[in-house]
Amino acid sequence: MMNATELTARRTACTSALAASFLARKDAENLLVVGGGKVAQHLVQAHFTVRKFKKSKRLDAESIYLIKKNIELPTSPKTQITPIIIG
Repeated sequence: MMNATELTARRTACTSALAASFLARKDAENLLVVGGGKVAQHLVQAHFTVRKFKKSKRLDAESIYLIKKNIELPTSPKTQITPIIIG
């Protein structure tokens, strides 16, 4: 049996990474992921597979909430994402 939601999320992330490999500037060093849904969980891994970014950042609803409440944002070594700070 196949989990179609998981397969679709991974395929979408891989398609994004493939497109970026052709469309993004060759000297790009930073990756910004906007959103925190199912696809966003796979975007960093997919993009790091096709490009060698130096840094990646994430902007999602949880990050915005924590910023507004003045709570320190967590860093996730598993996904290599540092939440972005606005302002």
